[in-house]
Amino acid sequence: MKIKENLACAIKIIRIYRSVSPVGLLWIILLSIFIPLLQSLMLVYTEKVGDSLAGGRANVIIFLLFIQSGLYCLTQLFLLANNMIENKLNLKYNFHLNTSLKEKLSKIKIALLDDTEMHNRIVTVQHIIPQIGVSLLSSILTLLQTTISILGMIYILRNIHFSILILLVLFSLVNILISNIFNKVQMNIYNTTSEDMRKKEYYSQLFFNRELMSESRMFQLHKFFLKKWEAVFWKVETPNVKLMNRRSVLASSIQISINLLQLVMLIILVNTSGSALSVGTFILLTQAILQIQGRANELVASLSHIHQTFTFLPLYFEVLNLPEEEQDQGREFSELKEGIVVSNLSFKYINSSSRILEDVTFSIKKGERVAIVGHNGSGKTTLVKCMLGLYDEFLEGSIYYDGLSISDYNKDTLRNKIAVLFQNYGKYPLSFKENVIIGDLKNRDNEDLYNQALKSSNSCSTISSLPNGSNTSLGPEFNKGIDMSGGQWQKTALARVYFRDADIVFLDEPTSAIDPVSENEIYKHFFGISKGKTSIILTHRLGMCKWVDKIIVLEKGRIKEIGTHNELLNKESLYREMFLAQSEWYIAEENMVE
Repeated sequence: MKIKENLACAIKIIRIYRSVSPVGLLWIILLSIFIPLLQSLMLVYTEKVGDSLAGGRANVIIFLLFIQSGLYCLTQLFLLANNMIENKLNLKYNFHLNTSLKEKLSKIKIALLDDTEMHNRIVTVQHIIPQIGVSLLSSILTLLQTTISILGMIYILRNIHFSILILLVLFSLVNILISNIFNKVQMNIYNTTSEDMRKKEYYSQLFFNRELMSESRMFQLHKFFLKKWEAVFWKVETPNVKLMNRRSVLASSIQISINLLQLVMLIILVNTSGSALSVGTFILLTQAILQIQGRANELVASLSHIHQTFTFLPLYFEVLNLPEEEQDQGREFSELKEGIVVSNLSFKYINSSSRILEDVTFSIKKGERVAIVGHNGSGKTTLVKCMLGLYDEFLEGSIYYDGLSISDYNKDTLRNKIAVLFQNYGKYPLSFKENVIIGDLKNRDNEDLYNQALKSSNSCSTISSLPNGSNTSLGPEFNKGIDMSGGQWQKTALARVYFRDADIVFLDEPTSAIDPVSENEIYKHFFGISKGKTSIILTHRLGMCKWVDKIIVLEKGRIKEIGTHNELLNKESLYREMFLAQSEWYIAEENMVE
């Protein structure tokens, strides 16, 4: 099964190589054939030069030297061409493989990306892409070159005593076998320490994380995390150091063995040839021993790299074959005419045993403003992702827009009519203006819409505080980037939502990082400009719920109650309990002031 899988992967990756650059692939294959043939031919002329030195005419010696030099120069030119083509192919292959992965990630179902195990696989694929580009092709072609070279040298040495050929082949096979054992040990170390390697990298990155530096300093976590890093560092690196020491011993042993092998073969050659042993044959044999040994080492390295790459190569194609959203199929969505209905919806995450949502049912009319509230972990964000079509594999039930299941719509046309602010919104290292207009790129040149978005999100004061206004680069990732406060970033993300000017708006904790005065102004703007729009707001700040048409209260993934602010406040309800709990803080503060 493993051989079949590797063969299938090999065919797929070769097809990729061919599709990306068929001419480049052809050239590099031809060079991989010609280079070892030229090197073998150089050995033949090395023998001829050696033999001619023992009494040949000067003009013959000079002619042979010219041929030998020409072959050497031609070989170097071919090697140069090979390296230049490899460098160019490396860029093309890496670009193609990375582009294919990125395009795939933009289409994979979000539920799969949210799964921790799948996320780890995707991160692994991202790291191995350099290995499956020209690096893998080079290893495969080195395998071809080595095979041609060794066969060529065996053919050249065919007239020398058979025992010498047997010794050369046996020594190369033993070398390959021993090195292969070391490669398997190294692969086993990698597999057993991969989790610790990730921990080592994670703990190391904590010391360079700007967002965590202040907390780490205040809680004095430097020594705590340093000890954790030290523990996994030695756990990961100690086996590698031991293996490297063994490899060093092996390398020295091989060099000593080469010398002894050379001595044995020369003794055999002297005893069998006697005085007939020519200078050329002697030089040929010594050169052949060194070249075969070098080729054997290249063969081992190539086989090792191929083995390691094919361990992870199936994972690359597995990711490329993950289920995608159905983007181009379904009915076009132009606008919301009637409303949204969530009917008997149940949902759970991949690899989770418990349901996040259980039999959720409610309706939202066109133009209604609805608040969804509940304790942390009640399923609010999951519900919204289901309503947005990001999660579409429901255990039971469905979601309807204007009486048609969300799965029957073309997702792109549906999302064109929806604006959303997630709790974890994007803080892109772009200019301030770019951070806003990416909300609707087809209207990027609409200055009136841009200015209205700034006003509605209360971002005008943010613009005036930036050194280059709307053109100021944001974020500390790049040079001269300005990092804004949490509240300023949230206003910018809100401006992005307003710039989209959509019929349906989803806001997940839209003012969690904003001061109360700005929050009040933002909600006033929002409820003013959102008339006629269908708005769904997730919030823990229940004061704004007085302004919505309907409140949906979730508890442990189920609908606990639905009603207006006054309806729920005037009866025993979870909403009343949460609202009064928040109110007590403000009442207590007033008493303290008095």
